[in-house]
Amino acid sequence: MSEEVQIACNQEYYVAKIYGCNDYRKKIEGFGIEVGKKIVALKSDNNGMFTVLVEGRKRNCLMPKSYFSNLSLVSASDPQCQDFIINELNTVNVSLFQTKESYATGLFGGETTAKYENCDFNITYLPQVDQIFGDDYANKRFRNLVLAEKTDVFVAVVDFHKLETELVPVVQLMDLGVKIVLVVRGYCEENEDGLCINLTKMSKLLGIPIVQYNEADETGESRENVIQTILSAYTGDNPNLRYVHVNYGRQVERHIRMIQKELEGKKGYDFNASSRYMAICLMEDDRIVHSFNTPCKSCNTVKCFVKRHSAVLGKQYNNHVYYVLKQARRSYVDGLISMCSGVRKSQWDAEKADVVLLHKTWGFPLFLLMMAAIFCATFELGRFPMGWISSAMASLSDSVRMSVGGALGCFLADGLIGGVGAVLSLVPILFIFYLLMGLLENSGYMARAAYCTDGLMRKLGLQGKSLIPMVLGFGCSIPAIMSARHIESKKDRRLASMVIPFLPCAAKIPLCLLLVSAFFPKFPALVMFIFYLVGILLAMAFAKLYSKTICKQDEYPYIIELAPYRKPTLFVSLSYMWNRTWEYLKRISGIVVVGAIVVWALAYFPQKNETQIGVDSVAVQADNSISYMEKFGDFVEPAFRPLGFDWKMSVAAISGFASKELTISTMPILKPCAEDESDSTRGIAALAFVFFVLICFPCLGATSAIRKISGFKWSVMTAGVSVLLAWLVAFGVYQLGVLMV
Repeated sequence: MSEEVQIACNQEYYVAKIYGCNDYRKKIEGFGIEVGKKIVALKSDNNGMFTVLVEGRKRNCLMPKSYFSNLSLVSASDPQCQDFIINELNTVNVSLFQTKESYATGLFGGETTAKYENCDFNITYLPQVDQIFGDDYANKRFRNLVLAEKTDVFVAVVDFHKLETELVPVVQLMDLGVKIVLVVRGYCEENEDGLCINLTKMSKLLGIPIVQYNEADETGESRENVIQTILSAYTGDNPNLRYVHVNYGRQVERHIRMIQKELEGKKGYDFNASSRYMAICLMEDDRIVHSFNTPCKSCNTVKCFVKRHSAVLGKQYNNHVYYVLKQARRSYVDGLISMCSGVRKSQWDAEKADVVLLHKTWGFPLFLLMMAAIFCATFELGRFPMGWISSAMASLSDSVRMSVGGALGCFLADGLIGGVGAVLSLVPILFIFYLLMGLLENSGYMARAAYCTDGLMRKLGLQGKSLIPMVLGFGCSIPAIMSARHIESKKDRRLASMVIPFLPCAAKIPLCLLLVSAFFPKFPALVMFIFYLVGILLAMAFAKLYSKTICKQDEYPYIIELAPYRKPTLFVSLSYMWNRTWEYLKRISGIVVVGAIVVWALAYFPQKNETQIGVDSVAVQADNSISYMEKFGDFVEPAFRPLGFDWKMSVAAISGFASKELTISTMPILKPCAEDESDSTRGIAALAFVFFVLICFPCLGATSAIRKISGFKWSVMTAGVSVLLAWLVAFGVYQLGVLMV
């Protein structure tokens, strides 16, 4: 946790600055060490202890070497030592953090350095997380930075209308014993729930300076108030600055003190952070804190000691310690807001709403009905702008093809413009879908939807938070897989990302509709329902299989926080819509455009020789193996022939590996299904083809998303399993159909 510090013995140093949490600074100040004082390290022993002479003290003191990591020292022989001390005191290290759903603040304009009067600010932007504890990369990096960076003041930027939710990580950070400034955006005397909050009273109760901030303030007065508050907290002049921590209850506090005592009694343990914070993290089984504190052989002893205390608390509360601590923080925030708020003038009757929305029988059907309405609205409203964009791109493509001509014109029209058009055509439905989902999420309903499905999900080996990615999987697999990163457990996150590709997404459905309408015009609804059902059943089956084998679950606490109901604001919903859509477009655009260009190149080159056509037109027309795509089709056809696919259908199926949109664009050109086959055989082959497309992984974008969430090995395995399963199912459908005919 601490850095290696090289201290020369019998050399005088001035103390320029003292870093660390409040407990740590008190320990250092207990030796009489203050800024501006002179110290001399007389000697050191093999245990890392220094004998130190401090200016103004008659006796020498014995100090651990790790304490020097939080001291900024300058040699007394340096002629510019006084200037160095002044510069150190005028440099403020700020760590700024926000929650995941909060839009980025412009407080420092995204800069890492800032200057105000005589002070220089070094700003570190911490990852946006909803809670400090967690197993994903953002949470781990957050805790690494919190424990390793030498931060003077932590600045938490929260939105007033989401104060109950965004105060939770702030309260969690209070146990670290650091200076915190709370910046509240969008404050009004009465929020949309009719709740009046006295921020002055809240500041005194929390022991945290609170300042209001207006992002739209062009005068700079709001920003100046925030900076002045940060400086007053840094110098310790702010009257509201105190070091307060959450009281977790008599039993929990007793065990925390016992673990603190055990930690502080161990030689070689480095307490760069508060021992209370470390004790709580150890009880929550925080691997980061365990890894930071392994410089001695006593690590295993402490780990076992903490496990015994956690087991005792688990039996007393009949729940995991993590849940107990988290509920205590939530109760602390609720009590704080109750004490600082006036009367709710227009309060939602949450309990009566939950009776209906969380009902064991009606809760889940209501959720399905709501999601069906969102999907209907998305596609019905989105088809108009999608049609306009498609028509515009088609007109542009024709104009470019006619004006440029040749291979370059064909490349620009069919390859580049076609690829860009495929991406742009998705934008309208993404905007509409994420806007509606943002309204639902900001209203507090989605947490209740997760609660309703938690029982079913757990029977399948998943957890309640997997609901949102699974629902999004019916729209598009890429944002669905990326949304699984909010799941705390690594194995649950991996399991959800590996199951989502089996669901029928919005890219697979148009292809299925195209084939169903062409080959099964009498019963299209029934056939489509069967396809939907097959996809869902496969996802459920593989979720259960994976959870019992390669993704076998560790016992991991899971809590569903039922956030208070609130009226969703348009601004927050629009921010949610833009952030989600932009993230999706960044991840898919390159793959779709490159895939479209590759398919065009394979279908275009090499060109037919016009001289040969004039000499022997019949012979050349009979030669269908001219382009690289056709040659590739002849090469892979033997692998797909048992499924009833000819080379054209084989190429169409493989082009879907890049994206299913490419399969749709490829099929009209290739005209799959051999002409010499009977109508019944063609129908069976088409049915097998639909099953293959439905079960096979959606696109390279989805595979890339799985790689980002779970790793390269798991993405390759997911793609391989889905292709093999798709081949086996299509083989069974075709062979069984031929036998029945």
